Amino acid sequence: MDTLLAVIGVILTVIIVLFTGQGEEIKENIKYRLRMFVKKIKVFKRGHTDIQKSLVLGDKSKFICDVTIPDGTIVKVNQKLTKIWEIQNVGSIIWDNRYLQREGPCEGPKRLKSRNRVRIPYTEPGQRVKIKVLFIVPGVPGSYYCEWKMVDEKGNYLLTNQKPVAVFVDVVY
Repeated sequence: MDTLLAVIGVILTVIIVLFTGQGEEIKENIKYRLRMFVKKIKVFKRGHTDIQKSLVLGDKSKFICDVTIPDGTIVKVNQKLTKIWEIQNVGSIIWDNRYLQREGPCEGPKRLKSRNRVRIPYTEPGQRVKIKVLFIVPGVPGSYYCEWKMVDEKGNYLLTNQKPVAVFVDVVY
């Protein structure tokens, strides 16, 4: 009986997520990640150096905190908000000409709207840096989420084994 209830709970959760604003965002992020994964496999098979660049030993970051807009913050529809993350360069490589790049689409219905990419200030090993992104909240209530990963000026992913930074808000009228 417990197993049956667990299965029903999972099915209901999947149905709810798939038919809400948050579900649309999750589906788009999954599609985007699959496209990027397939692209990386093709590049890797060709022996491309972009993959090798992203796996440099000594290149590492540490998430320090959400300076603004902690996860689960409640915001109003159509509100403009500024998310600031603080991260630290805990590796041995200087960060120069680096960016945070949004994963998935940057605008559309039921999406947090933002730029595709923001510059990370020059950061030496051991230094902390604050990175700011301006968002416009959708006009529809719901839960919204998006992720950001570090890339170089050509869009090559860096720190590929590390978790992205993210913003997660609940939108109300």
